[in-house]
Amino acid sequence: MFAARSITIVMPRFLPGAFPAKAVAAPANVGIPAAFVVVHLSVTIFRDKKPDVHRTLRLPFMPVVPAFGVLAQGIPDSRLRRETWLRIAIWWWPARPSTSTMAASTRS
Repeated sequence: MFAARSITIVMPRFLPGAFPAKAVAAPANVGIPAAFVVVHLSVTIFRDKKPDVHRTLRLPFMPVVPAFGVLAQGIPDSRLRRETWLRIAIWWWPARPSTSTMAASTRS
């Protein structure tokens, strides 16, 4: 816990001087909205796989809203340079599901 807090406090103080602002801003400006694409796809997949689960939040026009969200964010994202996509992939690499996580999710 202490190490995680130390990294969280120390890294933002040193990283801005190590990289140019454009190199950090481009993937962040598109990576965060790209997470919304993942959320829209997840909503569609989970509601399709487990339709009988009680949900406190109802989504009107279920397949239309997530599809529109994917298109609304996915089209502008698809026009990015290759360099930006490479930076996003490097940024998201630590968040990928591990094989143990995927194996555990298939057991339940």
